[in-house]
Amino acid sequence: MKSVIEEIYYGNRGHSESIRESEEYFKVQREVGTLCEEFDKTLTEEQRQVFDKIHFLLSGLEAEATATHFKEGFKLGMLVAVESMN
Repeated sequence: MKSVIEEIYYGNRGHSESIRESEEYFKVQREVGTLCEEFDKTLTEEQRQVFDKIHFLLSGLEAEATATHFKEGFKLGMLVAVESMN
């Protein structure tokens, strides 16, 4: 096994593009997409603009939560590593 540090440095691990989502994730994603398309057909232009803004903000909210969870997981992993050295 290569060094984890080298794996991160060379971009082989530790970045979101290398993580595959579960089949359940894609199932829910397809369902959300279908519902959004159906809902979009019923909206006026003004409502569509509000809905688009909500969608944009929710995407940012998800990104922020993901980053926060990643940081906490990384910190926890480091604490486990330090404790295992003692």
